[in-house]
Amino acid sequence: MAPPYYADLGKKASDVFSKGYHFGVFKLDLKTKSESGVEFSSGITSNQESGKVFGSLSSKYAVKDYGLTFTEKWNTDNTLATDITIQDKIAAGLKVTLEGTFAPQTGSKTGKLKTSFSNDTVAVNTNLDLDLAGPIVDVAAVLKYQGWLAGAHTQFDTQKAKFSKNNFAFGYQTNDFALHTNVQDVNSLLNSLENGTISNLDEESDDEIVQPIPGKIVRVGSNITQPTEREIADHSEKEEDSVEEKEPTYGSSSKLKNDIIWRKHLQLESPQLILSPPSSEIDSPLA
Repeated sequence: MAPPYYADLGKKASDVFSKGYHFGVFKLDLKTKSESGVEFSSGITSNQESGKVFGSLSSKYAVKDYGLTFTEKWNTDNTLATDITIQDKIAAGLKVTLEGTFAPQTGSKTGKLKTSFSNDTVAVNTNLDLDLAGPIVDVAAVLKYQGWLAGAHTQFDTQKAKFSKNNFAFGYQTNDFALHTNVQDVNSLLNSLENGTISNLDEESDDEIVQPIPGKIVRVGSNITQPTEREIADHSEKEEDSVEEKEPTYGSSSKLKNDIIWRKHLQLESPQLILSPPSSEIDSPLA
């Protein structure tokens, strides 16, 4: 049995809570097939809360001798779509689809080239956005070994020359149950760990204050110790002599957003703790 594609990981679990449950929505689907083998399907969806109605109509014709399938779609947004698919003819398990859409009212046109391949141990699919300004390449793969599943999904924007998505998923699947977990947007997670983002700090007492000491760099991940009363007093005297209090500045707005400033009141003039990103001379504690 071939592993599922990345988009289908955890689908059985999500269908338990989503498939067939349409609260506040009226949905009707109709399917039929002609004697010549053309399949027709139509559907209508009405949202009782917003009053919006959406309808679609599609036809599908398969030429089995050549492994070709032609699909035409239309919806109430006045968008036309055409799909041409060839399967198991170029290679066993390989499916190639050319998809195009056209909106007559706006003249908008889109195109996509989709490929997918699967066997007993791996399932890979790619989507290429046919945009001359800079296509977006989407690649996903799932490996299967003795019921265990491991998947990865990435998206690369050629126009911006950077990865816009990096997701991972793990799971275990049997005939009786399926277990699935995933990590979305790994880039944001790594950036948060690297910059030392801290939230939901426990404030047990107003007397527990960590005061920055001149000449010392406080870093997230380091052992932060409470300064002595003498050090606090010396630093407070220097603050009183200062005419103007300057806010910390950094090289980029993204790092400024991740900086954490704590201000507490302890009979001193606005004591504050500034956790700065590690300088280039000091190795990151997370390395």
